[in-house]
This record gives sequence, structure tokens and C-alpha cells, in this order.
Amino acid sequence: MSPTSHRAPAAPSADEVTKVLDTNKDLLRAKGLSGTVRVRGFDAPDDGVEVTYTILTSRPTGATAAIAVPLEGGRKWAVPNFPQGPVGEPASQVVVEDLERRAETFVKAGTDLQWQGDVQGAVSPIAESTIIHRTQRKPYAVTCGVFVTMMIAGWDYQHSTYAADQNTRQHTWVDLPGDIKQSGLGQANRIARFFHARGQLWQMTNPSQLRAGDIVFYSPVEAPNDRRSPESGNGAYFGNVYHVALHLGAGRVIHSWGRASGAGVVEGDLNTSGMANVVLVARPQWKTDLGSSENADAGAPASTIRRLAGADRVATSVAVAEASPESTSAVLATGRDHADALVAAGLASRSASPIYLTTARGGIEDHVLESMRGRGVSTVTIVGGTGAVPASVESSLRKAGMDVRRIAGKDRFVTAVEVARQTAAVSGDKPTRVLLADGRGFADALSAGAVSKRASAVVLLTDGSTLPRTTAAELRANGDRKVVAVGGAAVSAAESARIPLAQRIAGADRYATAAQLAVTYPGSEQRAVLATGTDFPDALTASVLAAQGNANLLLSRPDALPVSSMDRVKELDAPARIDVVGGPGAVGWSAVRPVFAELGVRDWAS
Repeated sequence: MSPTSHRAPAAPSADEVTKVLDTNKDLLRAKGLSGTVRVRGFDAPDDGVEVTYTILTSRPTGATAAIAVPLEGGRKWAVPNFPQGPVGEPASQVVVEDLERRAETFVKAGTDLQWQGDVQGAVSPIAESTIIHRTQRKPYAVTCGVFVTMMIAGWDYQHSTYAADQNTRQHTWVDLPGDIKQSGLGQANRIARFFHARGQLWQMTNPSQLRAGDIVFYSPVEAPNDRRSPESGNGAYFGNVYHVALHLGAGRVIHSWGRASGAGVVEGDLNTSGMANVVLVARPQWKTDLGSSENADAGAPASTIRRLAGADRVATSVAVAEASPESTSAVLATGRDHADALVAAGLASRSASPIYLTTARGGIEDHVLESMRGRGVSTVTIVGGTGAVPASVESSLRKAGMDVRRIAGKDRFVTAVEVARQTAAVSGDKPTRVLLADGRGFADALSAGAVSKRASAVVLLTDGSTLPRTTAAELRANGDRKVVAVGGAAVSAAESARIPLAQRIAGADRYATAAQLAVTYPGSEQRAVLATGTDFPDALTASVLAAQGNANLLLSRPDALPVSSMDRVKELDAPARIDVVGGPGAVGWSAVRPVFAELGVRDWAS
């Protein structure tokens, strides 16, 4: 998911305050407020939870709406002024490793724990006068607030009264002013209040600001209703907070969120479990008795994993283009259908151009044009006919002052031939190979495009297991080029047409074929690009990124990394760099988690 816009007023100075109120209840009851209001405490004056609000006459936009307090039946809104962006230093690696170890003990408890929304600590370990495993029957009660409170206190499952006769702090914790009961923790909104009072709560302005060890709070993005519950967003709870989770890096959270999850504490992906609802974040000052995380390899360069993604396929192409080397030229292809777009990757890589996608029916998308202008692009090559990229898009580019040319044929096979000829013309050296791939599917052709530059090759297409006349004629016209069939369909097409093959590269599936290509025509042993093998747009932009960066393109399922791709990851030399193209819906956490583990990476690189 792309970063959500967060708009909040700048923090006011003391002399700008127009009204001072004692408590949150006074704020909710007040009428006629305007300007800037300071509330001295939440439950009582000077209880440490002072907040300054800016009064608006309409509900704010963006994620800030989730933490805004409705006044006078929604006729006015009080917007809290929290620090914008991170406050404090991220947790050290040694702390994060222990947090993960402790959190996993609750996850492994499985169905011995069960979320119970009406539990506020009375029958959980944070009521330290109660030994849960002696007084309660399984499944034991837990909530999101109880789980995070136990993590703050430093306990794990085995050293809490779920399993032991007393709670015993382990190796990482947050200092509390008194015992756990006196701290007032146990509920999500009270945990947020606790960290606000300590100056460790802040408003997230971009998801990339999150680090492992942060505590994330969820507030409702929908308009409030009449229920007196945190989900209603009616201001009765601090920051409208209704849920809390522990963030362990790379968008992975551990939390207790409901009986539907099965176990009481579960692991989830922040990006698919309410990212838009996360507005407030705490960065605790974790204490540890484990010592420094320094070691003999502390000075060695670390491997990195970066996600390049946007809100949709077009925005993702922009993100990838922005991460590509500077160029005054660009290639533009349709993001709607892979037919003409398939062979654009080879042209883009050989001409050192980024590739942009468009789904526009009118003029080019504003953010695509803005990116092109910002990168100084003056020449755009459109791949595909007007059915793929409309004439109106071409016209809008010309109006923007760009030199536009179009490469197109009557079908995808003719387009591929035309692109191959243009690729040979701009490459500066004569291609020595043809990579023949299926033009009905997309995966094999895009994998071929990723290696075409280093294979000194152009890409031509088959019609499934049939060789089109146009393709056959181009092969005969360039008989000195070695023909390499990529994928089972291309092998069948070439053999049925009696085309001599210099090599056959065909794995058991598209993932294995991509991995074999990376072995046959290897890129850098330190670089890889990972993209979905189930849809073409992200894979197309990833193919160009891989080709230009001399990286190995590997394909993944959305929820699991195939063994063939993982084997190539294991062969990378340290320090490795992997770019994951596409959002978590395309390549999810469960697919990339083994990559993080293999490379010893804790969090996404920015």
C-alpha cells in the first residue's frame, strides 16, 4: 500500500492558545471553541497527558481524520498536535532480536490463548495478584493491550503467570513508574497515553518511518458513529485508539486481534491489516541487560532489501523509474494488457531508459508526466499501437514538449519484430542471439527481457507452441544469430517449425525458468530483483530494473517464494541487495520473510 497522506496543523506556540481546559471530558462537552485549545490532562488535570488541539469547522482529510475529535455533534473538530515523524532512536538489533524471541513465545502458545475483548487485565498476568494457570482454565484470556503490556514489562509466555507462578522480567523492557498495575496499562489507548506522557509518541507521516521495536496504534478512518467504543472515533479514547501491535520490522506485526484469528496472539502483515488505520506510533526507550549488539563483523557492509511500490501498477512503474539511473529517454507501454508491452523491457534496457506504464484513456497520467519532467526526459518511445497506448497519450506528451516515437505492429508478434530491430539499432553492437519466448503468456518473455542485454540478444515471440510467420521470417533473415528457446511453449514452437536451437531453457514452471535464465546469463552475484510471477505489470518494470542494474530477476508467488527462486537468493554474495517490485498484494511478507532471514536483514531499506 502506498504511503497515506497525513495532514496535521503545525504545533502551536504557547501564546497562540486561546482556551485551556482541564480534561478530555471538558473538551467533549465544550461549545464555541475556536483557534487553539490546550487540555491539561486526559482523566485529570496535570496527569501527564496534556494535548494541544487545533479547532476546525470540518473533518480533516487524510489519516489525521482518524485521530480528530468530533465536537458539537460533528459541527467542529479538534485535531491533536502530536510530533510529526519519529521521536527517539530505534531499538538496537540486540533488543529487536529479544523482542522477537519473546513475542514468538506468545504466538507459539497458539490456542492456549484466546482473544477476549471484555478482558481489561483482571484475569490476565498484568493483574499480578492472580496466578492465571492456577486459577483459570485454558484458553487463557488475552487482548491486544494485555499482550503489548506484557512485552513492555519484559515478560515472555513461559515467564508470565500464564505458565509460571510469578511474572519474571527477561532481557528487554521499558522502565515503569511503579508496578504494572500502577502504570495504568492494559488497554490500547492507555498505552498510547503512557508513551505520550513520556514524549515518545508521534504521528506517522510515511510508513517508511517505522522501525523494528516500534509500537503502532490503530485509529478508525471511518466517520464516527454513536457507539461509545474506541472504534467509533468519538473522542472518548485517547487518539481514538482502538488497537495496538508490536512492529518487528518490514511491515510485520505481532498482536492479538480477535477470535477469528484462531490463536490468541498472531503474526500479521501491517500492510494488509489496517495500514491506513495506523496514525500514532510509539518508539519506546527499551532497556536491556544483554549488552551491546556490536560484534566482529559490525563494520562489514550489510545486505539490504528495498520495496519499490506505488498505489497501483502505474504508480509502481513510477517508483521503479525513480530508482533507475538518470536518462533523457524513456519507454512507455500499456499497463492494461501484456500483448504489446512484453518486448518493451529489452528496448528499455538496451537504450538505458526507464519504463513507465500507462492505463490512461485520455492524456498521460499527471504523476507519470511529472516524473518524466523531473528526470529530464525529452524523448519517449511508445511501444504498442493506439489500442494499447491511445493517440491522446501521445498527443499529451508532445504538448509537454517531448519528442515522441511509436513502435507498433498489427499484432504482438509484429510489434516484437519491430522492437527487436529498433533494439538492435540503438544497442551499438549487433545482437548475437534471439531469445524466443511465448507471447501468449508473459512470464517467460519478461524473464528473457531481463537477461537480453547481457546475453547480447533480442526477444521474439511465439504464439504459444506455434511459431508465427512474422517471427519465422525474422529468424531466417538473421540466420547468424543463435536461437535460444525460453520456456516449454517456445521450445515446442521452435521444434515444430524446425528452427535449429542453440539452447533450451525451460524449467518445470515460470519460476524455475526465470531462475535457470539467471544461472545461464548471470548478473551481479550481489544483486537480485524480485517480482510477482502471477501478473505482468510489476514484472515488466522489474525486468527493466534487473537488466539495467545487472541484477538477477527472480519471480515469486504472492504468498510464497518458490524453491527455485530461493535457491538463487542463497547463492548471492554478501552484502546482497534485493529490490522487491510491487506492494504486499503482489509479493507478500510470507514470500519475502525467508529472504530477510537468509540475508540477516531486519527491516526494509529506504
